[in-house]
Amino acid sequence: MNKLLQVSIVCGATALLLNGCGNTQESVSSVSDVSELRSEIEVKNDALKSKEQQIARLEAILNEKAANNNSNENNSLLPPNAKAGECYSRVLIPASYTLKQERVLKQEASQDIKIVPATYRTTTKRVLANAESYKLVTIPATYKYVTQKIQVEPAKTQIIEVPARYKTVTEKVLIKPAYTTWKKGRGEVEKVNHSTGEIMCLVEVPAEYKSVTKRVLVNAAGTKKITTPPVYKTVKVKVENTPATTKKIVIPATYTTIRVKEVSTPAKELTTTIPATYQTVTKRVLTKDSELKWQPILCETNTTPTLVRDLQIALKREGYNVGPIDSIYGSQTKTAVKAYQKDKRLAIGALTLETLKSLKVL
Repeated sequence: MNKLLQVSIVCGATALLLNGCGNTQESVSSVSDVSELRSEIEVKNDALKSKEQQIARLEAILNEKAANNNSNENNSLLPPNAKAGECYSRVLIPASYTLKQERVLKQEASQDIKIVPATYRTTTKRVLANAESYKLVTIPATYKYVTQKIQVEPAKTQIIEVPARYKTVTEKVLIKPAYTTWKKGRGEVEKVNHSTGEIMCLVEVPAEYKSVTKRVLVNAAGTKKITTPPVYKTVKVKVENTPATTKKIVIPATYTTIRVKEVSTPAKELTTTIPATYQTVTKRVLTKDSELKWQPILCETNTTPTLVRDLQIALKREGYNVGPIDSIYGSQTKTAVKAYQKDKRLAIGALTLETLKSLKVL
């Protein structure tokens, strides 16, 4: 629209100069009118350039936002909370189920009522003849000899000087701090399958140090107190062991025996409840669906022949066929790992650290 306006303004100015451009019949009255038209054309051109610059700035902002969105999408493909020296991959976490039991009535409860008659017996009964009584007896005091320690000479304290003590120590000074960097995994052992994508490993580069030797103070110079314990003398003293007391002696009561007839068990109504019987039905209920989840796995970065050999021995001990114990993660070992993961309901799709811990390899 700005370009069409510019063309119409130029055409109008030319019509005034040449008395043409369409059916225009008006003539230019003076040269000053042409100057005014040229000024208007320049103003319109400046406005057009300003708008074109604003459009360019908006396009740059849109391109920057699109680049940021693409960067965020790429970052979401990396495992969260990654640790240095470990590899990760998306593995299939199997679904989990729970068993739910329901009780179904098989036979209703019932009752069986019986009348039990009373029973009697002849027994002997003890009757009090003389009540219990008491008498007091005096017990004299007793004495004994004990040894006591008496201080003859008090404790003494002497102050001596202790010289300072030093030692030579060696310290490590940091030259270059440790840092971590991402590294792509390599090899079929690091692949989950053709649909889960590549494996990313976060590798730690250790820090660099240098040794510095210096002499440091262990104990400063000072003084020390030496205490001489006090001197005691042992003597014998006669003391009371137990004081004089009185003792209460109980004279027990006396009883006589008579024969009586009494009810052994009263008559009663005996009700027996026959409980209902039930049948238990077990149902399998889904508690959590299967999902793909990042988990630490073995890859070329953190796999050793010794670790693979321990894995083969552990699988063979559990009854899985791994072929020869050759410290090579081959097809037979992979098949045995998948079978073990399926039987133990572990994550499937790669050799995870969870599987190694389950086999007690880690």
